[in-house]
Amino acid sequence: MRQWIGVVVACGVMAACSHPGTANTEAPPAPSPQSISGTYVGGGHNAANDQLFIQALRLTQSASGQFTGTLETNTLSQSGKDTATTQNVSGSYDGSHVTLVLDDGLGHTNRNATWTAGTITLTWLGDNGQPNTEKFLSKTDEEYATILQQVSTARQKLLDEHNAAEQGAAQDKTTGELVARLQRFLSKEADWHIEPIAKQREKALAFGDKSIAKINELLALHRDQADVAADQVDVGMTQGQIQLNQSLDGTDRNIAGDHQTMAALDQALATSPCLTPAGDLRPGVRPACDPLPALAIRYKSIHDGALAKLAQASSLTAQTRSDYDAKVKEADRLTRSR
Repeated sequence: MRQWIGVVVACGVMAACSHPGTANTEAPPAPSPQSISGTYVGGGHNAANDQLFIQALRLTQSASGQFTGTLETNTLSQSGKDTATTQNVSGSYDGSHVTLVLDDGLGHTNRNATWTAGTITLTWLGDNGQPNTEKFLSKTDEEYATILQQVSTARQKLLDEHNAAEQGAAQDKTTGELVARLQRFLSKEADWHIEPIAKQREKALAFGDKSIAKINELLALHRDQADVAADQVDVGMTQGQIQLNQSLDGTDRNIAGDHQTMAALDQALATSPCLTPAGDLRPGVRPACDPLPALAIRYKSIHDGALAKLAQASSLTAQTRSDYDAKVKEADRLTRSR
């Protein structure tokens, strides 16, 4: 059994329960043979669902050898969740022998029991065919209320611990994701170059200049075939414009994605419970936080340079788009001026 099962023992379900602020008292005297009326409290641990349970038989003698009452059941899981149910009961007793009838809603269940010296002991066969017993000790209403209060306190403690564990696991997951995102971002640092975008610009503008020069050369020949060829070069420039814009659109999307990634990393580092504003580990943080300071230092060291490269790349794509568009318009003007 887990340590938290000690709640049952501490509450006095398995031993005499004491009033708050007083020493332990003996169990109330055994009821007289003429009356079984009273409150009897039992409890224990259900290994099948790992739950504690507190049960109270509240019996009232209705006639000689007859009684009615309720069976109150309070269960408590290790996560702090609890349930409470009440069943009507009735039955009879003859000396120490008791027959208990539990109301199951659409039917009933019989339980045999013995009643001696302030104790009712139920016996029944479990689903596995093995005999089960549960002992109920006679308690005053005040003692039973104390037991329920102690269980309620234990429930809240378990619930707080369960919530803290869930919050810790969620924090560890968030921190692990941040560490992985920083590592991915920093692993690409060696590939951050403006040269490919600059070369794309040079290639596109060179193609435009070469095409315009070819159009001028063909138009100077003053032949119909030359005019047709000039038109074909113009069409080729327009098709090249479509392909270039598609490529530049992809580059712009990548630049925007990098900006979003950096903004998200900035926000995550600023709000991380792991780090102080200076980037050091906060005292008492969880072990998942340990890799963050070193990664944060590396990230901050390249932060401004990365933003500058992104701005330069964005400027180059805009200039390339604008300059090539101007060359296409010039090619159109030349071919249509004839």
